[in-house]
Amino acid sequence: MDAQAHKALTAATCSMPGPVPLLSSLILTWLIEWAVCAVVLQRINGRDGLAVLAINAVTQPLANAAFNLAYAPWLLVEVIVTAVEIPALRLLIVDRWGQAAFLSLAANTASAAIGYAASVPSPLEVF
Repeated sequence: MDAQAHKALTAATCSMPGPVPLLSSLILTWLIEWAVCAVVLQRINGRDGLAVLAINAVTQPLANAAFNLAYAPWLLVEVIVTAVEIPALRLLIVDRWGQAAFLSLAANTASAAIGYAASVPSPLEVF
């Protein structure tokens, strides 16, 4: 991502001051990643939902800070979050490392793609 794209993405994701955008971003991330978890594992339950929420409550604010405050490259932030979430998923949700790695990659790819799409201004907003 070049500097201009980073600036536009940062402006779009930080347009509202205070905790509201962070909380809404966390809720959206949690819902997306819990849905991916349910699809991948072919089950949906409150225990998995709470585990995904706990993991996201740690990694998502740190990812936001790294991207918005430290200007870390978006892809690097996502790779680190995916790697950090693997042991947490292994500990809290699944029994195998490979399953945890796939689940982390799938969940973070989905939430990153949807988050990115939601933050890019539409052509109508440009004019």
